[in-house]
Amino acid sequence: MTRTFVKGLAAAGVAASLLLATTASAFPAGKPKGTPATPKVVKPVVFRNQGVTLASGLTPKAALQRAHNVVKYRVTTPHYLPKDFALVLITVYPYIPDMTLLSDTQTFYKAHSRSVKDFEVDHQLGAPYVYNFPLASTTARVGSYTATVAEEKGTNAKTHKTVDLLFVYWYDTHSKLATEVTADLKSSGLTRADVLRIANSVS
Repeated sequence: MTRTFVKGLAAAGVAASLLLATTASAFPAGKPKGTPATPKVVKPVVFRNQGVTLASGLTPKAALQRAHNVVKYRVTTPHYLPKDFALVLITVYPYIPDMTLLSDTQTFYKAHSRSVKDFEVDHQLGAPYVYNFPLASTTARVGSYTATVAEEKGTNAKTHKTVDLLFVYWYDTHSKLATEVTADLKSSGLTRADVLRIANSVS
């Protein structure tokens, strides 16, 4: 199945708007002067059909289990997270014949950041990821898999900011499950090595 949603430069503005709306409530920008900072543990919200909230205030373990109960495949997740990043959102997408495969997206945000800093982990059942726009790609070893590492650089048409999207994706032929880690290296503050380390920890 060809990859067409929220992954190209053309869709980056829409994605950023959604992330800003969600982050505003999850990670307050700051506190009044004189108020001691207290670490905030953010718990993910699970969505289904892209827009309907199924549950909120779940622990990461409970949210992943909820996602597994919906999609029925084993939902893997990274065990390494860069400092201050946490799972805050899981979105599940239904299978629609000839349109979309059964899939999920896990979104990780960085706490205490004044701008949106995030990365995603995606799965889809039944076919590897295939992109319909040209990407400069190489390969890397991710666990027992050979992953494609692709990069797309350009300018967001809406914000006019530089975008440097890095995709690390692979396909398990036995379970027929595709997995991908995606980050905008410019906005997330992550490096290529960070993203590869995250991908290596997905299990």
